[in-house]
Amino acid sequence: DDNVNAGKKGEFKEVPFIPFVYQLNIAKDMLTALEQSRDLVCAKSRDLGLTWLSVLIIQHQWLFKPGFTAIMTSRKEKLVDYRGSRNTLFAKLRINFDRQPKFLKPVNFIKKEHDKVLFMENPDMGSSIEGVSTTGEVARSGRYNVALLDEHASIPGQQQEMIEASTSDAVASRWYISTPRGDQNTFHQKAHSPTILRSDAHWSEHPYKGYLAWQEIKYKDGSLVRGRIRSPWYDHEIKKRDQPDWMIAQELDISFQGSGGTILALNVLRMWREGGRQPVLAALYEHRNDKQPALLIFEEPRSDTQYMVTGDPSHGTARGSFCAIHVFKLPSFEQVAEYEGEIGLDRMGSVVYWLARRYNWAYIAIEAN
Repeated sequence: DDNVNAGKKGEFKEVPFIPFVYQLNIAKDMLTALEQSRDLVCAKSRDLGLTWLSVLIIQHQWLFKPGFTAIMTSRKEKLVDYRGSRNTLFAKLRINFDRQPKFLKPVNFIKKEHDKVLFMENPDMGSSIEGVSTTGEVARSGRYNVALLDEHASIPGQQQEMIEASTSDAVASRWYISTPRGDQNTFHQKAHSPTILRSDAHWSEHPYKGYLAWQEIKYKDGSLVRGRIRSPWYDHEIKKRDQPDWMIAQELDISFQGSGGTILALNVLRMWREGGRQPVLAALYEHRNDKQPALLIFEEPRSDTQYMVTGDPSHGTARGSFCAIHVFKLPSFEQVAEYEGEIGLDRMGSVVYWLARRYNWAYIAIEAN
């Protein structure tokens, strides 16, 4: 971490946490989320100090706000609190707290009584910080001002859903902080929700890593296409790491589509996207939170051709669930249209009917789940 750096073997060199501008901006968003009781998503590149930042803000609230309650979790309990490790969330709390001047510490604080495994209490303010493992029991035992969900995308999918259910009514503000791990998880859904405050941290905002940064650009069909952001540090990291594209996308680029170990390499996906078939009609952008067209028609129906409409309703809900509909030409199964939108079953049925009717009363095959 930038703030607790390794010195000689077995030693650590501790430096003050003096925030950069991007960290100050994210800190403001964290405080806004607290004040307004809103959820916050921080999609980040690796090693930008956001875990330290969130822990220190929580500790500040614990020190000075009466009755403040917080809960912290990560992908496994040993990353939350494990005696002897300096890399846990609670270790960061203790490293900072132990170095505070006496006048800032609670008068009645007794370490043996008020600093336990997975729990810290401020007896003067009646405030507390709890730590839990990533199970469905997160936040079920009380109500909290904030929940820190560190490395949220790394938590297994089923546990993400269980945490979502257990914290929805018990926590005023949830902080989802993570590097992306693909686009098929709750973290991706939260990051693209229009109702959630989002504050990203990209490596290029770091004054050292982003020094002399530039962006790849090229022109295609008269339009400007933007590519990766690069810098001398970034190019050096890629060479030093010698990692596949999906890992670079995950650790550095804040790429949901490219991260998570995709079946196809990111450069192949980019090649297909850039050289793919262009739609003759793109519409219904309001059905997607990213403002991209939901409906793409690549070929208008022909009177002498039979078609098939297939659909996947995903979870079958309008919130955080993309349904996918495809129209194929028979018998070649060449795709002629597609739809992808965050809608419920009722509207999905209308879209399927509209497409089937448009394409010569096509056959319909919908996945039942």
